[in-house]
Amino acid sequence: MKDLVIPNSVTSIGNSAFSGCRGLKSVTIPNSVTSIGDNAFEDCSGLTSVTIPNSVTSIGETAFSNCSGLTSVTIPNSVTSIGYGVFGGCSGLESIVVESGNSKYDSRDNCNAIIETATITLLAGCKNTTIPNSVTSICFAAFQYCSGLTSVSIPNSVTEIGSYAFSDCSGLTTIFYNAENCANFSYNKEVFNYGTNIIIGKDVKKVPDYLFYSLKNAPTSVISKSITPPSCGKNTFKSSAYKTAKLYVPSGAIADYKAAKVWKKFTKIEGIETNDAENVAD
Repeated sequence: MKDLVIPNSVTSIGNSAFSGCRGLKSVTIPNSVTSIGDNAFEDCSGLTSVTIPNSVTSIGETAFSNCSGLTSVTIPNSVTSIGYGVFGGCSGLESIVVESGNSKYDSRDNCNAIIETATITLLAGCKNTTIPNSVTSICFAAFQYCSGLTSVSIPNSVTEIGSYAFSDCSGLTTIFYNAENCANFSYNKEVFNYGTNIIIGKDVKKVPDYLFYSLKNAPTSVISKSITPPSCGKNTFKSSAYKTAKLYVPSGAIADYKAAKVWKKFTKIEGIETNDAENVAD
């Protein structure tokens, strides 16, 4: 099966209906369909084209997960329900657009992501996502298995990051963490497990416990731009990070970091001008 045209008599696509159909190249969904079930096209790695009609109101959990051939998706303005992990593992996905006029979701600022408008929660992203500076929450598994993602910037507006939000993003190297005070966090769950360069913004007051604990390899550099050492949980980093990573801090704050809880565990602490931080990470 290469090209699938679903008959006009069909009103819903059931759970796991085409799951694992790796030979499927394209799908034409008729205007009679109102719902796409959980895992409906999961693991359809050959799928390169899908058009979701303006009749669809709900898209289930992981409906298009691991469709690595997909490059772009448009969510019509009729959709009012989207499950978690809907595009997880879509490593080739470059563009996610929610049509203007959707009452529930948007893709503000050309962000290449799905934002739940009322809660300003990012539900799903791709390798080209730029997280808007209005987002307050990043959903469970929002970028999970997005192997094409190489860097990510968490804006200062974020107060909550869900479990596995960036888990298994195997191409991720640089993490810019700018959340001023992330008050809520899914503790002891993987958020990041890839990343070699971590940059912490100058206005960050708190780095949550376990945020970088699940990294598979210890980071090579951790850069804090804050003059005042942010508060840090004892398990923010694994113990191996303190020996392996160089910690770069503002030149005038070296003594404060050497005396600060958690930060003082780093064995290599060097001063840096904050505007040179990105060059160090490179």
